[in-house]
Amino acid sequence: MLAEETMKYLYNLSYFLIISSIFSYQPTTVTGIVLDENNNPIQYVFVSSKTDQYYTDKNGNFILLYNFNDTLIFKKIGYSELEIQVNP
Repeated sequence: MLAEETMKYLYNLSYFLIISSIFSYQPTTVTGIVLDENNNPIQYVFVSSKTDQYYTDKNGNFILLYNFNDTLIFKKIGYSELEIQVNP
């Protein structure tokens, strides 16, 4: 009987931990600036993640929501597309 009760307790505990970890991965904010090879800001670069999307402002700045192990994608006509994996 004790072993059966212990197994039920462990099962409920593991279920709780799994559910808790799922809800702890909420989107996080990342900020940055997009620069060209001469360190000049690039305006209107499309920056996206699975959670959010944004265009850089006239100074190349962006702010974006992302999830754990998300990939940021940078796109602009005339430039190669860039993908960067983000880990908190």
